[in-house]
Amino acid sequence: MTVAATPLAAADYEVAGTATAVIDGESFDLWVPYDAENDESYAKKIVVGPTSTVSIEAFSGEPGESWEDPGVALSISGPQARSTITSLSVTLPDDPPQTLWEFGTGDTSRVIESAEVQRDDDHVAFSITATLTQVDYMGEPVSDGGAGPATMQVSIEGEADLTE
Repeated sequence: MTVAATPLAAADYEVAGTATAVIDGESFDLWVPYDAENDESYAKKIVVGPTSTVSIEAFSGEPGESWEDPGVALSISGPQARSTITSLSVTLPDDPPQTLWEFGTGDTSRVIESAEVQRDDDHVAFSITATLTQVDYMGEPVSDGGAGPATMQVSIEGEADLTE
């Protein structure tokens, strides 16, 4: 997940949306940054023909004041009425550098327990419950020190206003 702002620059951003994430049993309130000066949001819609992709990045911290991990990035694709979550990644503050948590990577199977998306032209609401695998910068699963890759359970729900 690319973070363009530092915690000090977070004050330059307004709130485009919010999310609540339960990550490995711990609850976090997240916010989606919006740069009013440049009309640029971390909740974007890209339209290509009859389908579109929505990309959302949300971070913990005090909205408009601090910008920290855990962070969540997700993509939602498809026609507006049949959109589905196509990718999800999470960064945690205590993880080693160049690692993140995502679903459906490498040889691991995509494990989504539930997902729901509601979209209109400029707004999206979403919820997802999934099992994520920790991967390195090459997308290879990171071992948990035992027989298999490190995994964790997440549940995320939120909403955001979209920019193009």
